[in-house]
Amino acid sequence: MRDFKRLCFLFAGFMALLNFESIQAARRVKTKILKDFSRTSLERISEGEIVVYATIDDGSEVDSVQYRKLEMKGAAGIKAPLDATWRRVTAFDQFGNFLPFVKKVEWNSDKRKLHIIAGIWSFKFDSTSRISELETKADTRKFTWEVIEGDFNGMNGSMECEDATDRVHCVLRGEVEQKEYKPSETLFKMAVETILRGVAGKIQRIVELEQMDTR
Repeated sequence: MRDFKRLCFLFAGFMALLNFESIQAARRVKTKILKDFSRTSLERISEGEIVVYATIDDGSEVDSVQYRKLEMKGAAGIKAPLDATWRRVTAFDQFGNFLPFVKKVEWNSDKRKLHIIAGIWSFKFDSTSRISELETKADTRKFTWEVIEGDFNGMNGSMECEDATDRVHCVLRGEVEQKEYKPSETLFKMAVETILRGVAGKIQRIVELEQMDTR
């Protein structure tokens, strides 16, 4: 019994040490744009992992109809300079050449309209979004977007990147309210998370490979 108690004590001490190291690592991640991510997620992003979330909960009620609100966010840590990352993130006319799931892209730079046809599994998305002017600050970049035609009309969100400790953090956010999500909310969330993970991962790999080619 004494040995068992000693083993339990050692195990508890080991887990406490792991938790302390995790908290310290997360605290070392300096961020302005990822404050709504957990400490564990921050640590994963800082190590180069892709972190995505999609949730569907009750939204507003209109004429006794309960709408369901989709919120999504996906973040990546990219080992490259901020400007190089941002050039790739905002290469709207080239999205069809390197982003997964994208079938067709039309970019009107004068009207700042982006038309995208994308698909995954049995889902197909055909939407036109208005992209805001790009916001450039010393260590952050940002643009906002809103779907104005097609599927998910009214969906809005933002894309942000920041110069962090040893990586560039980028995060895509979006939200929309609908009466329902077909064929089911579970499958729809899986599709959204798969697209987010695929897009973030592809941008991360391309930018880091481009940096390796310039060395």
